[in-house]
Order: sequence, then structure tokens, then C-alpha cells
Amino acid sequence: MRYRTEVINGIDFYGLGFSMVRGECVAEGTLRWMQKGEAAAVLITNTSLPDMSGFELARHVRRQFPCLRVIFLTDTPNLAEAQQAVRCGAYDYLPKSDGIDALRSAMIRVSEELHTESREEAYLRGQQNWDECISRLLKLLLALKPGIDEDHWQPIYEMLESCFDGEISILVVNARHMKNVPGRKTDIKDAQWIATLLRAGLLKGSFIPDKAFRELRHLTRYRKSVVHDITAQKNRIDKFLQSSGFRFTAFLSDTFGASGRNIIRHLIEHGSIDREALDKCLKTKTRNRIDEILVALNGSLSEHQRRFLNMVFRHLEDLEAHKHTVEDEITEEVLKHTDALNLLCSIPGIDVTAAAAIIAEIGTDMSSFPDSQHICSWAGLSPGNNESAGKRKSVHINKGNPYLKSMLCEVAWIMASHRKLYLSGWYWKVKQRKGAKRATIALARKILSIIYTMLKTGTPYNEECFEQRRLRCERKRANRLVNELQKLGYVVVAPD
Repeated sequence: MRYRTEVINGIDFYGLGFSMVRGECVAEGTLRWMQKGEAAAVLITNTSLPDMSGFELARHVRRQFPCLRVIFLTDTPNLAEAQQAVRCGAYDYLPKSDGIDALRSAMIRVSEELHTESREEAYLRGQQNWDECISRLLKLLLALKPGIDEDHWQPIYEMLESCFDGEISILVVNARHMKNVPGRKTDIKDAQWIATLLRAGLLKGSFIPDKAFRELRHLTRYRKSVVHDITAQKNRIDKFLQSSGFRFTAFLSDTFGASGRNIIRHLIEHGSIDREALDKCLKTKTRNRIDEILVALNGSLSEHQRRFLNMVFRHLEDLEAHKHTVEDEITEEVLKHTDALNLLCSIPGIDVTAAAAIIAEIGTDMSSFPDSQHICSWAGLSPGNNESAGKRKSVHINKGNPYLKSMLCEVAWIMASHRKLYLSGWYWKVKQRKGAKRATIALARKILSIIYTMLKTGTPYNEECFEQRRLRCERKRANRLVNELQKLGYVVVAPD
């Protein structure tokens, strides 16, 4: 009763009409209050009541009083209750563990709003305007996750995505596109400024793929981190072997190939290796250099070193087995998008793993991007624009999506090694003028533009489409050479 007494005193002190719902006959008391038509500014209710839930009560009451502010009190705050509170249009969602001070602060905010509210603002509030909606959602999220800041939008988006059943579109906007005047930053002013920009149509939501593609992202990005762990573990083993007198890199291009793994297993068992054992471990043509290899493997391992090598080598094998498990999961998920998978795999240099990573990042519906230039800019493959007073300054590519950018660069490296492809020849021409790094980024951008067109039109990759362009380039080159010779006084006769 002390808790209820303090609440009532706080409400009376700020001059607010109120109805605090507690007791055993909640539904009966509420219906009697609605029939009387008594005006109230605030409804304070528990989320769990004896004869109905607080959310059902709020829905009934707000049908007659749409401008009523509802404050929910809960013993155990959780995500499911917060989502229901949002659907009911909650003004605030307070854990009882926060004490009476939290409720008193909420009532102070209500009092200030009522005393400064104009008729136009009251109408907008009655129509569920965006200012109040954003502020209310932020309060609920901060009550659930006090540590959330502007950099962690994913849990907020996941929570709100299922709240409105598709009736309200949720936008995630780049903070650089809606900055306010410096020196005037508060959470309330930020919410008002964002709402003003949204009503004016000046905000554009960032690209967020559907939930199925976001779940596929978890697997593809996790696979990349597992590959990084495997590489780090291989480097750790190689460094340990080098420090113990075993110089694998002096004769093996891949320390962890078939020959290298056989030698490592022999060292784990015996600590050293002789000529006969080395001959059994080596494969293919490496046996021709067995004497040189034996000199490079003249070290020895103690008992502790053998146990340590066994430990780190087993961990490497576990990581590789785990990578295969992740890849099996990726294959199972990406097979749900067979059409897009077949289109991407038709490009030279793209296999199932690369196709799955690309599909997970950009999806299969290209309607979110007006043209290929927009998706290239989103991926971070477009140069910046820094020009002032007629001077164009040096610019770099934007950050974009690092996962998509790195995968496209890997595909570009593979494609550049196929000399018969048109894009490979184009890469080597750019490399002569701009260097290898810029040529790789340029080829990655061209590949992404091709992928965009393929997914939008549904046409597979066809190398013959570049044949006309190749012939046109050859004619231009021949004409240029003929002109140069004619300038030098030569007479050039075209062949029959």
C-alpha cells in the first residue's frame, strides 16, 4: 500500500487526472470508470492482472480514450512484454525494481507535455504522430537494454520488425543523412528532428535484406571468421616448427599439404625424422630432393614439444572439420535460391561459396537499388567526390560493405588469371596504367555491375556478349596504328 500511496501523491501533486488499476475486480472497475466517462490523462496498470492482462485492459480503454497515456508496470521485464506494450501504444514500460522515482519521472514528463500542448499538437498526438511514437519506442528499448547505443541497430530492428505485422514500415537511416545543428543535441530534440525529416520525405532507409538472407549472412560471415582462425592456427604451427629447426617452407609450397601433414604426424610420434621415414612421408616429385629436404628437417622435439605440437595440430583439424560443417549448412540454405545461385555460378571465378556470400549480402531482389551505380556505392566500390573551386582533390573509395567487397576482390583475382576472358584482358590494361590494387577494385566494380544486371533481368553470364566489344576495340587499335604509320610517310594497304 505504501507503493500505491506514493504514486497517488505524485500524480495529485502534478495535477493530473489518473486511474491506477489494482485489486481483484479489475475488469468490473474499469468498465464502470469507462461508463462514467471520467476524463483521465494517465492509466497506470500492471502487465499481469487477476482477471485479464494489462495489455487487454489498455486496448479496451484506449478505444474510448485514444489520447490516454498508458504506463505499464512489470515485475519481470522481457522482450515479449515490451513488444505487446508497443502494440498497445504504451507511453512507458517500467520495471518495478526501478522504484518510485522512475514512475515519478514519467509523471513529470506527462505533466510538462499537458501544460505545453497546443491544439495542433493534441491533434497530432491523437493521430499517433511520429514524434511521440519514436520517443515511446526509444524509452521501451532503453528500459530493456540500457547499454544500446546508435551503433547497435540490429537488436532494435529485430525487436520492432515483428511488432506491427507489416502495418508500419521501419527505416534504418544513416546518421550522416540526418545530423542536426551542433550544440543542440538531446535525445528528445533528435527524435523531433528525425520525425520532421521523415514527414518531409527527406529520409531514405538503408538497404536491409529480408530475414532469410540475414540468417544466411550469419553463416557466410561466420565461415569467413573460421577461415581466419584456420589461417592463424597454421601460422602458429609453422612458427613453432621453424623455431624447433624444421624449415618446411624451404622445400614445400604448402606446409599443410599431403607431404607436410605426413611429416608433422611423424614428428608428433617420434620427435625427429630420418631418410627412410621421410621417403614414406613425401609425395609426388618432392622425393627427387630428399637429400636437401633432410638437411632442412634436422631438428628434434622434446616430449613437451611433441605434446604441444599434437595439441595445436588437433585443434587445426577440428577447425577444418568445423568449417566443412558450416559450409554444409551454407549449401543447404543457399539451395533455397537456386535460380540466383545458377546465375552467379555461370560467371568464371564464382563457385557456390562465393555465390552464397554474394547472395547473403545483396539478396536476390534488386528493386532496392535504382541502378548498378547505387549498389556499387553501397558495396564500397565507388570513388568519393571531393571537388572545390574547380580543383578535384584525391579521393578514396568509401567503406561500404566489407564482406561483399572482399569477396568480389577475391573473384577479381581469380578472373584476372584467366587470360582468355575479356574482363581479364581489361584488367591487365587498367593495371598498366593504374596499378594492381586499383585495377582489382575496378574489376570488382565491373563484376558487381554485371551481377546486378543478371539478377535484375534473369540472364546468365555469356562471354560472347563481349566479342563485339573486343572486335570494336581491335578496329580502333588498328586505325590508330595506321594513322601513326601514315604520319611517318608510310603507305598502308589493307589486306584483302
